[in-house]
Amino acid sequence: MAPLPYVTLAKAENRSGTLLEEWSDYIFTGVVVSVESKWVNTTEIRTIYSYATILVEEYHKSEGIEPPYVTLVYRGGRVNNIGMTCYRYPWGAIWCSPGQRIKAYAVKYAKAYEGIGDDGVSRSSPSLWALDVELLDEGADATSEAGSWPLWPIHETQGLGFAFYGKCWDRSDIPVGYYINRNGTEDIDGLDEVDEIIKSFDAWSSVTLQVMEFKFLGLTDKSPLNRVDGINVVGWVMMTDKPEDKKIVAYCWVTWMYEPLPNLRIVEFNIVFNEYHNWTIGSKPDAFDVRNICTHEVGHALELGDLELEENEEQTMWSPKDDPLKGRGEVKRRSLESGDIAGIRHIYPEYPPPSVTIFDPQNGEVLAPVDITASVSSGDGILSVQFKVHIVGGDGYDSGWQPMEHIGDNLWTGTWTASGAPVGESFWITVRAKSGKGIYGYDYRDVILVGYFF
Repeated sequence: MAPLPYVTLAKAENRSGTLLEEWSDYIFTGVVVSVESKWVNTTEIRTIYSYATILVEEYHKSEGIEPPYVTLVYRGGRVNNIGMTCYRYPWGAIWCSPGQRIKAYAVKYAKAYEGIGDDGVSRSSPSLWALDVELLDEGADATSEAGSWPLWPIHETQGLGFAFYGKCWDRSDIPVGYYINRNGTEDIDGLDEVDEIIKSFDAWSSVTLQVMEFKFLGLTDKSPLNRVDGINVVGWVMMTDKPEDKKIVAYCWVTWMYEPLPNLRIVEFNIVFNEYHNWTIGSKPDAFDVRNICTHEVGHALELGDLELEENEEQTMWSPKDDPLKGRGEVKRRSLESGDIAGIRHIYPEYPPPSVTIFDPQNGEVLAPVDITASVSSGDGILSVQFKVHIVGGDGYDSGWQPMEHIGDNLWTGTWTASGAPVGESFWITVRAKSGKGIYGYDYRDVILVGYFF
């Protein structure tokens, strides 16, 4: 597969009038100057926090004090060859890179940050705890090395119904074992929640045409807060310490080793349900169904990311960022949908995926109609080849999957008429091929439609 453009956070969406806006003490746009990640060690946990220094361009909401620099604190980061990603339901993971222009939603944090940034400047700045970060512009320096973050092979805006962040379990580690903390939640009698958690893991393990499998190893007294010990634990904790905690329903921490691409190796996960909220089995309007939330969090343990586009709202990995409490009473995410299934099959295929390489067009400007040519091959034969064109960065134009024609040897072709597509916008062109074993292979191009031939 050809290298992809560097992709990080989802493009900015309108969050005005949402609970996120209401809950934020500060909302601002600015440029990431530097990022420092540090180990945080306490008697209960060993984890990584990151501190991003932001040069603020404009405050959209504040409490009167508006310093030119602030430090945005968030869970996760990379120190040497160990990385941690913290997926927080419903706002997902945060990862900033120098040079990015962002819009941040944050709450007050008592501590100040002092340090020397990537720019060599020593400064002290007030700290804010990040609730959510929207990417406005990658910036010239926002590369995988600058951000210590891998290239993302698949992003939601490519129109496949899932997001994969480039990290996975090594096949030698499968089946992946996990424990459940025996204390459970006080909201449910007995240990019925244990069965619900096991069913969540089984929903992913039972998907066909993939090799990933989870194995329940039993109950444990070990807390899911303990990290970097090689033990995967699921359980409940009363989370009220940090400013964001009462606003978070669940966390999935993924620990990985920073090794050469194409994939980074996951070595541990921990799923924490916040006991601050009400929990139940089934649908109750003021509580979260255990299996509904857990099935989503297990997807993060596979390294599937949160989805937020309206077109993906029915997928299990979709997350209600506009309303963190929207998941109360919901049970529809107990099972997996098409994008979730395509995601796990892509990361952990039972059979090798087809090789797909787009020859035309290349990344850059195009005039419509656009002829698309790709080379496709598979030892298991090819059942179908299709292309799809999807606007980058949010809801909008979507061509749907269109058939491509076999023109000899390994070459396939199709034509994007671009009817109804807005000029000047950036689009993903995605080609997918389905092998005789039912496994998909993909390739992508990022193009800007600058006009029409006619």
